[in-house]
Amino acid sequence: MSLSIDVPRRVIIHIDLDCFYAQVEQKRLDIPRDTPCAVQQWDGLIAVNYAARAKGITRHMRVAEAKRACPELQLVHVRTIGEGGTDGAAQEGSAATRGKA
Repeated sequence: MSLSIDVPRRVIIHIDLDCFYAQVEQKRLDIPRDTPCAVQQWDGLIAVNYAARAKGITRHMRVAEAKRACPELQLVHVRTIGEGGTDGAAQEGSAATRGKA
């Protein structure tokens, strides 16, 4: 079967930006690829990698619930600027506090 010039071709691309954000943070902080990892903002998860999804972790889960479901979950806190310009980037115990942020 040959395609004629007037038959439009369609390409559908799906990009999982949720996982991409978590993977960018993993790369930045040297967290191994197969380690469950999620990006948190305040008390909720906003990005979850595939390793964490395999353990039942989902976006919008609360941090405490996610840690109960997957104790080895590495959490990276979203960088925020607090009052007076202080950097509230890392929450104690998160991957970002390992001195690499």
